[in-house]
Amino acid sequence: MLPPLHALAVLISLPIIGYDVYARRVPNAVLVAGLLSGACWLAWSLSPSMAIDASLGLVLGLISMLPFYVMRWMGAGDVKFFAVLGFLMGWRLLLPVWIAASLLSGLHALFVLATRSTWYPQLVSRDLPSRLGLQALVQRSMLARQGREGLPFAAHLGIAAIFVVLVYAP
Repeated sequence: MLPPLHALAVLISLPIIGYDVYARRVPNAVLVAGLLSGACWLAWSLSPSMAIDASLGLVLGLISMLPFYVMRWMGAGDVKFFAVLGFLMGWRLLLPVWIAASLLSGLHALFVLATRSTWYPQLVSRDLPSRLGLQALVQRSMLARQGREGLPFAAHLGIAAIFVVLVYAP
């Protein structure tokens, strides 16, 4: 059985993954709900060691990703999500989550680069989304993104968090 805070990390990762893939945004409401729910559970459990672990995870998650935001390599939502994951999962699981998310993001980037110059332009020019009945979804997604480009790193973080919780967490 998953520890409650780890289960909460999985629970908030699911909408983050979907929303980041769809609109390249991380909704603050989900992050605040996860943070407040975790804080309430910690207050109810009266475990000082868990509270210290969670607080350290929050601070380390924020500090470790802040330079990437300053260099404009990732968005503020990615940084906030990593900090909340640190709060919910504890500081010890941040490194495995970061490594797994970085590997996923690197594979995604390689796929995007490879397909841009080979078969992807031909598929798009043949109107593949229309033939699959996905044209409306693609158009809504492009409108929701409001010009934001880049890889959905928060989605990669969410997938990695779920993987780490299910595989490595006690």
